[in-house]
Amino acid sequence: MAKSYRRNVQYIEEGIVNDLPPEDIISELPQHLQETILGFQPLRDVVRTSVLSRKWRHCWTMIPHLIFEDDFVDRIMNKLIRFEDPKLKACKLVSVINNILRLHNGPILKFSLSFGEHDCDPQIIHDSIDQ
Repeated sequence: MAKSYRRNVQYIEEGIVNDLPPEDIISELPQHLQETILGFQPLRDVVRTSVLSRKWRHCWTMIPHLIFEDDFVDRIMNKLIRFEDPKLKACKLVSVINNILRLHNGPILKFSLSFGEHDCDPQIIHDSIDQ
């Protein structure tokens, strides 16, 4: 952090305007616009915004559209490949989704889950998520 601070001071001392770090104009937008922008991003990328700054730490918890796409579910299922029981895989997937839902603070206007052709019990997923 000290290195970047010195670098910024150097920019100011030398009067270099073109080489200044870019301003963060997205953080200055109203919250509903930030949520709209985040709503167009894949869920994985939205959650990654939490590391940008303290302002962004919990922004992902307010997005109104939770869309669990195939690639998101594929990553989870690849981590569960060591489990052979389809019911156990389904329960683990439901556990991940429930954790995300538990951390979510705002209203959910749209919820979508597509899990393709995985070796897990779809009835367990349907019944558990339907709650």
